[in-house]
Amino acid sequence: MRVRALLTGNRRDIDTTNPKALFTNIEIDGYDRDHSWVVLNDEIERIQPKGHHKPILVEFDCNLGEYFKRASNKQVAITNVTNIKRVKKGK
Repeated sequence: MRVRALLTGNRRDIDTTNPKALFTNIEIDGYDRDHSWVVLNDEIERIQPKGHHKPILVEFDCNLGEYFKRASNKQVAITNVTNIKRVKKGK
């Protein structure tokens, strides 16, 4: 699925084997998601190197996994981010 989001530059768990990057303002058809922590991979690191904190609007392909939070609210998790590209503002 093709998704558009803002790559913020915020990182978490950077000194572990499973570091993550924060995406916000996520546009996914049929889902309501304002942010998601995604496993940091080489493609994300190429678009936004470590130490670069200016938000970047990007589009990418990903897999979506559904799960239930607090037994009633269905949430969607973004996994396997690939084909990430910068998006020019206004497009």
